[in-house]
Amino acid sequence: MSDGGSGNRRQGGRVASVECGLLKVTGRDAVDLLHRLSTNDLRPLAEPGNAAATVFVTPHGKMLDWCFAMRTAAALWLETSPGRAARVQEWIGRYTILEDVRVEDLSAAYRHLVVRGPTAGATGIPEVPAGKAVAVGGGVWRRSLEVYGAGADGVVPVADAAAVLARAVASGATQASPAELEIERIDAGVPSPFAEFAGEINPLELRLGPVAVSFTKGCYVGQEVISRIDSYDKLARVLTGFAAPASSVPGVAADVLLGGQPVGKVTSAVKGGAGRVTGLAVVRRERAAAAEVELVWAGGRTPARLEERGFWKT
Repeated sequence: MSDGGSGNRRQGGRVASVECGLLKVTGRDAVDLLHRLSTNDLRPLAEPGNAAATVFVTPHGKMLDWCFAMRTAAALWLETSPGRAARVQEWIGRYTILEDVRVEDLSAAYRHLVVRGPTAGATGIPEVPAGKAVAVGGGVWRRSLEVYGAGADGVVPVADAAAVLARAVASGATQASPAELEIERIDAGVPSPFAEFAGEINPLELRLGPVAVSFTKGCYVGQEVISRIDSYDKLARVLTGFAAPASSVPGVAADVLLGGQPVGKVTSAVKGGAGRVTGLAVVRRERAAAAEVELVWAGGRTPARLEERGFWKT
């Protein structure tokens, strides 16, 4: 990550509270149904204490949402992207016929808490191993994505969120702003529901295969398309990063030109640190390697360089 991103600040510990989407899924068929509706192998969630990332896709392999499933003794908790819980709930209901499954949207009653850096001690936030979920009070915590380093992400009742934040700050953490979180996300290469999958795209194009797709689990909605893209090496475009001079920030959907020819579109861009703009773009797969390009949009143009990001390296 750049110096102006989150790397240095994260070492001292940071915390933030952001909007979340949250579904509480109960019933004896909950794990089996979600396993059959999404991309990852969710069978380990039959046992409380396990967690997994997964993607819900249409029959055509286009993303509905990238979610985190967490199992506790009380329920299976499905954390959706902000604003997408109702859509995922409706999708699950569409395929619930005779299954014993009940889905409740609790988004308004919970907040998503982000903790970067050491998480044990006075904050009351547990150290969570990868692939595990830990219930604390009325909240549920999982390990942060590996690219973010040490830390945990949790869904916590609104009534408790302020107290958790206060304990974290009192123990030495700094509270991160939305702008800082956005720089961190873009520097890491993590796709966003507000940008990279705001429109139609498949999860392999966003480099979600290693973290959220199983190619051995068998059938699920959209499995035929996803498997065909992988098996026949048909991936046409992928997410990549770019850096540009900080003199101007390219507009979303700016064209990425290589040798004067369009090869992709900008999806995210912000002013980072070290005198540069940092961003993400979806480009033709064969052009995604590090290269000097030009970004062109209605308000201007700027040179840029395509670059790898930690999310797909890890």
